Amino acid sequence: MDSLLWITIGFIVIGFIFLASLKRSMERKLALIKEYKESEQNPPKTISRWIWGSVL
Repeated sequence: MDSLLWITIGFIVIGFIFLASLKRSMERKLALIKEYKESEQNPPKTISRWIWGSVL
């Protein structure tokens, strides 16, 4: 029973770490998209880069 508790806690902690890294990655990609938008690139490229960034 004790090992099941630790497996559950480990799973939750790993999930939070994964979500935090995913959030950081998406924030960096969003900053890149905003940078491209400010440099007045054409919108279809920016949108396709956002979609591609969210897939990776």
